[in-house]
Amino acid sequence: MTIGDHMEGFEEEDRFANIFWDIREYCPDLKWGQLIRAIEKVAPAYIAERGKRRDCIRKLRYIGNAGWPEIPPPDDDEFFKLGQIYVSTTFNGGTYGIEGYGEEVRGWGYFEWIKEDLTNLGTG
Repeated sequence: MTIGDHMEGFEEEDRFANIFWDIREYCPDLKWGQLIRAIEKVAPAYIAERGKRRDCIRKLRYIGNAGWPEIPPPDDDEFFKLGQIYVSTTFNGGTYGIEGYGEEVRGWGYFEWIKEDLTNLGTG
């Protein structure tokens, strides 16, 4: 079974992202970092929790930039191959840490979540 909703279990991060997109309708020049800094002034604890990496073991199929064909794929990364399966280690609502990929992260939009039991992958 595949699922496109990477935000399951990260509902608060999803709500925060939706706030950003709602505001952008009225302020199209607003940048993510500007919103973060503004809210941080009145709710620093809330902002400290947003973007925090949490353990998240998921089976992911790499689909490249299929969701954004206007953005060229990175040509300097030989780790990811289209259609290949990877296992995430962490997620923050925007980017995944990937088993074997070191400290670098990759955005959720490059993956399709294959929602199934991971015990056969050796990750528990």
